[in-house]
Amino acid sequence: MKIPNRTPVPNKFHYNSYRTLGCLQHPKRLWNYLKFKAAKFSSTINYLPLLCDIEPNQVCNFKCKMCDPAVLFKVKRKQMTFEDFKRFIDEQYGLIEVKIQGVGEPLMNKDFLKMCEYAIGKKLWVRTTLNGSLLHKEDTFKHLIDIGIHDINLSCDGASKKTFETIRQGGIWELFLENAKLLNDYNSQFGNGTKTRAWVVIQDGNKHEFFEFPKVFADLGFKEMCYSFAMHNYGRDEENAEDTPFDFTNEDLAQVMDIGEELGIEVFWWQHPSFTKKQFCHIPFQRVYLTTDMHIVPCCYIANQEVVDFGHYDDFKNIWFTKYNSFRDAMKDPDVEIRDYCKNCYGGKP
Repeated sequence: MKIPNRTPVPNKFHYNSYRTLGCLQHPKRLWNYLKFKAAKFSSTINYLPLLCDIEPNQVCNFKCKMCDPAVLFKVKRKQMTFEDFKRFIDEQYGLIEVKIQGVGEPLMNKDFLKMCEYAIGKKLWVRTTLNGSLLHKEDTFKHLIDIGIHDINLSCDGASKKTFETIRQGGIWELFLENAKLLNDYNSQFGNGTKTRAWVVIQDGNKHEFFEFPKVFADLGFKEMCYSFAMHNYGRDEENAEDTPFDFTNEDLAQVMDIGEELGIEVFWWQHPSFTKKQFCHIPFQRVYLTTDMHIVPCCYIANQEVVDFGHYDDFKNIWFTKYNSFRDAMKDPDVEIRDYCKNCYGGKP
């Protein structure tokens, strides 16, 4: 049975106020946003993207069982430079929100904090996902809060040392606990609206701890947590070996929400997208994914230019305004066959 998503979202007033302020400070952004609203998801568009995933690097200090970059990528690519990042942010004047994270640990890029600070300085809503292992280095946990990043997800796929270290190979359970506590304690004292959230990807190796996660995360000072049931294969033919059938019930979700309420932590969940031609994917109408070496791919569910590559950012206008048109048509036109790499989201996932 398909259970509706209960997706964590920013505070609506905070988000809308920040977007309005950014548009007022950057009139071209406002004009771009108005053109987007007027287009109503037409395949042929006249505006630039509003949202973007920016991948600072494709390396990680973990070898997680479900997303090891060394397995996903055959070609080793360089880290994104701050100069390339700055160029993209400066030229993409229509952006409202950026997620600075891809396949890899963002903090392994030496300029990650500098990137976040620059984007925030442009009045962009900035969010990221981290594995928590490097937050103590040079007081990074303090710098993230001090620069005013808006959303930080900390990934934790185990509610015990054994499960965590089995799935997130290379991780140290005690270090994650310590760093999560450092981040949340500092944010509670000195933060100015930063939202921290625990994020767990449910898979075969941790589903037995389903009801234990709220207690672990509440004890670390999180006020929100999210279960992700969105295990996917990054657009590849291979199945993700850690994928597990969604066999949780409404009663299970109600129970875990009640546990969270008792502990003072709000519980959310997110399932893999399931689109149709009538209820089509909106991503290619408003969002792009920029890889570490400045290539454009469709979304974070693919996140790999070895699966599909629309081209280098140098050719962005042609990519976004021309190449993307047939891609958008495939999302919603009953007479156009969906791309193979999108079939996992269009009926290929139970």
